Amino acid sequence: MVISRAATHSAPQIKFISDFKIGNDGGYALARTTHGFDSGCWYFEVTFEEASAPDGHIRLGLAQILAEAQAPVGYDEYSYGIRDKDGAAMHCGVNKVYASPFKRGDTVGVLLRLPSDLNKAPISESLRAETEKAYPPKGLGSYRVKQDILADPAASICFTVNGQNQGIAFKNIYKAKYYPAVSLYGGAEASFNFGPDFKFPCPAQAKNAHLIAVSE
Repeated sequence: MVISRAATHSAPQIKFISDFKIGNDGGYALARTTHGFDSGCWYFEVTFEEASAPDGHIRLGLAQILAEAQAPVGYDEYSYGIRDKDGAAMHCGVNKVYASPFKRGDTVGVLLRLPSDLNKAPISESLRAETEKAYPPKGLGSYRVKQDILADPAASICFTVNGQNQGIAFKNIYKAKYYPAVSLYGGAEASFNFGPDFKFPCPAQAKNAHLIAVSE
């Protein structure tokens, strides 16, 4: 798994420093990886690089293929993220108090839990209604599609900051395939680590994200 250069995955202004490291000098732009997750428990890390500009910012997390590339992770209903300046968890442009701020040099871990078989996973119309009330979808023209909410209580997204577990950021997440994603602003740089050698311990029962390319 590497960061995708395809126009369908990453904004054109993203600067590719290597297969695992990117930068962006302008407004928020998003980059996704070549492979995504549609089942199981997965973990990866993103480092907010020391070489980033002092006024640079980062948001990172997970994005569907429909997530807006000219916007930060967590901007619409197709992505979930965390932002550096205040540690807020972001979805549909709604920020939720979640973690402490993080800065250049810090490493954020992302833990995604999905059912073992997404096609057979239970869904809930009532949970979808509740979720869309709390996080109103953007409804961006042709990109707006109705999505089901997973009723599996284990389905969730968590983050760690420098190895410290911040707890569950999102539950009742959409039934979808998710890609590791980063959005950068103002000279920020970031690097992905898909394992197996992480800076901080991989959570128990999670798979190293680099294995996903082998399974597809």
